[in-house]
Amino acid sequence: MKQIGTILLCITLLAGCRKDMIVPVDVSDSQAMLVMNGYVAHVRGGNDTMTEIQVSRSAGVSQSANPFMIQDAYVRLAYDGFDEQLFFKPSVGSYVFNHSIATPQHINYTSSVKLDNGERIEASDAMPGEVPFTELVFTGVYKEFQYNFQQTSGGITTIGCAEVKAVFNDPASEHNYYHLYFATSVGAVKSAFKYGPYGDGDPYSWAFSIPFFTFDPAVLKEQPSGYDILGSENSGNNISPRHVMLTDESFNGQQKELLLYVPVYLLTQEDSSGGITPLTLYASLHNISKGSYDYFKTYQIYRHNRENPFAEPTIVYSNVKGGLGFVGCRSIAIDSVKH
Repeated sequence: MKQIGTILLCITLLAGCRKDMIVPVDVSDSQAMLVMNGYVAHVRGGNDTMTEIQVSRSAGVSQSANPFMIQDAYVRLAYDGFDEQLFFKPSVGSYVFNHSIATPQHINYTSSVKLDNGERIEASDAMPGEVPFTELVFTGVYKEFQYNFQQTSGGITTIGCAEVKAVFNDPASEHNYYHLYFATSVGAVKSAFKYGPYGDGDPYSWAFSIPFFTFDPAVLKEQPSGYDILGSENSGNNISPRHVMLTDESFNGQQKELLLYVPVYLLTQEDSSGGITPLTLYASLHNISKGSYDYFKTYQIYRHNRENPFAEPTIVYSNVKGGLGFVGCRSIAIDSVKH
């Protein structure tokens, strides 16, 4: 009986306790690390190159998400068989370091960043071989698609599109990874792929490329699970991308044909007399490195899951030793067709 009384007393005391407890936790920012993002590109048909590096520092838990950009770093690019010190110079009024050099294929490139305080990071990647188009034509077929403007104007509209057939031969005996872009000026199609996790370099903010539709299985396979970026034909839930990514898993060493649908209103412009002038459509096929594919793939999943508190954390692929970020190689083939 005495034990029963003791138990009841304990229950009464526990019931009177506060259910909410505040536990102080010491959340200290991790050490800010150097971040290097950029690309080394080989462009088919000459020594033209677009090589750019962004240098910044990572942000801690309690800091602003905007990166701290560094403009006074020593940025160097080297590649196999070339010993000269190639120092990048920052663009005027920008944090982007750039350099124009010939970029041979099938060799390794190493980019490094060094600060006056002795901090140093570096990244290496191999330049893939170029894969040109063997055919790029308007087929004469026109289709209508439902475009979801929910994120902008809050509605769905129907867009008339011209069908484009793009064909290329995938090299045998190696795995290849591709990006495909469209633009209506050659300068824009060259600039479309600038990437990195911030600002205009974000791989999902291609400001210069134009949107298009495709329903090719090799493209659809590369979208994150449950992420309806392309939807189904006339589904009313299409979100047209500004690029597509695919691998040669289903066509290794074979000819690949893609059917792509470009909005007609983007293929013409009004001239000074009020008439309609057809524009030239430029297409660029980027053979990207395996590291570039891993970076884009993991970053794509990270963006898709970041609004979901129950999703598993995604680690974005990095090839930077001693820091964070990614610097990748790609070979670019550009072709054009008049609408």
